[in-house]
Amino acid sequence: MRIKYLDIARGLAMIMVIIGHIIQPEIMGNTLRYYLFAVHLPLFLIISGILFKEKDYKVIFKKNIQRLLIPYLIGVLLIIVIFIVGSHQDVYLFWHEIVLGNLNSVTYILKSAILVNGGDYYAFLPKFNTTIGAIWYLIGYFEASLLFNTIIKLVSSKWGQISLIIIFTIIGYGIGIYTALPFQILSAFVMLPFLGAGYYTKKYWLNSNIQTMKIDIFISIIGLIFWYFSGKNGILLLVSAQATQGPILGILGGIMGSFAIMTFIRFFVSKGLINKFIPILVNFGQLSVMMMVVHTLDLRVFPVSFASMRIMHHFIDNEILIVYLAMIIAIVFAYIGALIINFIGKKIQTIYITSLSRV
Repeated sequence: MRIKYLDIARGLAMIMVIIGHIIQPEIMGNTLRYYLFAVHLPLFLIISGILFKEKDYKVIFKKNIQRLLIPYLIGVLLIIVIFIVGSHQDVYLFWHEIVLGNLNSVTYILKSAILVNGGDYYAFLPKFNTTIGAIWYLIGYFEASLLFNTIIKLVSSKWGQISLIIIFTIIGYGIGIYTALPFQILSAFVMLPFLGAGYYTKKYWLNSNIQTMKIDIFISIIGLIFWYFSGKNGILLLVSAQATQGPILGILGGIMGSFAIMTFIRFFVSKGLINKFIPILVNFGQLSVMMMVVHTLDLRVFPVSFASMRIMHHFIDNEILIVYLAMIIAIVFAYIGALIINFIGKKIQTIYITSLSRV
């Protein structure tokens, strides 16, 4: 059974990811971007932690392959196909330039995909700067969930589990200052506190009998305060295992800010204040993985949002307005693309099941 307000929160997190990537710092500054980065991925992870259940290794591995690894491979395949098309056409020079500027060659794309390079600096590959884009998160979370499951299974004491999470987090941020490691392993380490925050507080988020208005108000106030100071003092970059505001403030801001967001959404849903928007927002949450894949195409090889900015410059003089409109276009593009991929996937699955039944 799906929980509406958590799906809505996940959908909101995906919207924040897209907006955070479309922001043009030279036009709008970094303030909004810093506040979005402070909570968008932590919110994803905390929701995953709330819904996390200890599983057998085979079960969780198989489930993660279906939910995370296959979408990652679909993303890589689409990037390669669109790169080949874009790099060999001369009609739309803007598209041609973006594609070649971002990805260089199929060989570089494959290297980046194997390394799962989301935007890191590798001390052992200083000249390698081709990134696979936002889908790095799928592999980082794949590893983080396996590691978190291992910690929960092997250590019975909650404080022992928390101690291990702290150790891995320190290692992640400590190494992340100097270099990235392949497969986003450091990102997986620094994701653990957010998974843990959701996992250890799941009763509050799932059991309506223990929720009170006083606690919700307290969480909201404290959450907004930590979110404010985290975004004001730096940026949380899980992709690089870095927190320029300091790891402690970054973690607390991510956790408490996400708690505040979930509290607000749960209140709005319970009071029927967003009934008109619930279906689409829930759908955003359910399609968030595929939206991330399509959004990566926008960023790397099929620049719909950035091409729209260029076109809008001919009709609109306000650059900030242009960026905001491009954000809307990027969200719509990611959503429609996710719907299409999801539809094709279901059709292929139906055909496959039908063919098996005939054998």
